[in-house]
Amino acid sequence: MSQYMRLKELVKVRYPWTIPLRNRVLSLLGRPLGIKDDHWVRIVMDQETTRLIRVLPYKEMSALEISGDVWEQFGFGQYRNVTYPEYDVCKNPLAGKFDIILAEQVWEHLLWPHRATSHVWQMLRMGGGVRQKRCSCCAPVFPVAVKSF
Repeated sequence: MSQYMRLKELVKVRYPWTIPLRNRVLSLLGRPLGIKDDHWVRIVMDQETTRLIRVLPYKEMSALEISGDVWEQFGFGQYRNVTYPEYDVCKNPLAGKFDIILAEQVWEHLLWPHRATSHVWQMLRMGGGVRQKRCSCCAPVFPVAVKSF
């Protein structure tokens, strides 16, 4: 069992009351926005990420998606996705360079986020960028290196 999973189980055992409380707070915050789903934060993140990427020349960009395939049909010039355990971003960078690297809900699960960030930085072309989405209410903040778009 990973260190993350052990910690998650520990929180469930020692502080079980925090999980329903967090879900209730998220639900109450979403109501003024007309969102009934408890995962409204992710809905807004998805909408804003799409809005941000649409203003880029994405049809000419090469994209790498780490642990997902959400962006496969978006229309990038070149697209590649990798998943764990076939590829572990903490172990080494991939050969090749990318204009944009997308990692949604990934960094909060990594044992070595700084090592992964270094590898992502190495895979970016000059002028490329990283879009790493995470729910700040559920996970700690891990800095992600970004070369400006």
